Amino acid sequence: MITHTWEDVEARLGLLVLTAAAALDDLTGDAWGTVDERMCFLVARSRLRPDTNLS
Repeated sequence: MITHTWEDVEARLGLLVLTAAAALDDLTGDAWGTVDERMCFLVARSRLRPDTNLS
């Protein structure tokens, strides 16, 4: 039995992202800057691992 479509899942995930961004903005005052910093950190860390290929 199918209870949700892929579009339902996409909509829920979009709502989750926006809700998390709003909460992060309340905490930091700069949600997207915080996300950008974290992504830069993760990319830099992954480059240190020889078994990780991001290309």
